[in-house]
Amino acid sequence: MPGVSNGGFCPTPYRNSRLMCFAFDHALAQGTYLYPIIEIPSSARLTQVGLLIETAATNGSGTTVASIETSEGTPLVVLGSTAINLEATGFYDFYTAAGSGGPASAVTCRRRFSARYTLNFKVVIATADATVSAAGIIYVGLIDENLSA
Repeated sequence: MPGVSNGGFCPTPYRNSRLMCFAFDHALAQGTYLYPIIEIPSSARLTQVGLLIETAATNGSGTTVASIETSEGTPLVVLGSTAINLEATGFYDFYTAAGSGGPASAVTCRRRFSARYTLNFKVVIATADATVSAAGIIYVGLIDENLSA
């Protein structure tokens, strides 16, 4: 009989597992913006992060790029190790190559966080103001691995 029903592994009971979706857009003026997405609880693990750009930004003489990163002292860039171009529609997640907007290491991004951090959507509008904001969806999957409470 195919499947995994009652396999030989002991199940690990996670207290909290969730997938959350957020709509995004951004300011138009030249500058760097950090938009908080969620707070990652201590002992939680990111399992998925994705960025879907449905409407591309317009910036005639400048650039509009983004990344998703933590608020740690040295931020962990979860998506956008090579900045994501918001002036084109597209989809980016842990499976996207690092040089194409994915993480430098999906394994590092999935580590268990030892303290609370904020996950931020960072937008950099360089050289000139944008005229149209990019818009789309960010999704985040978290598993809380603190089983002591």
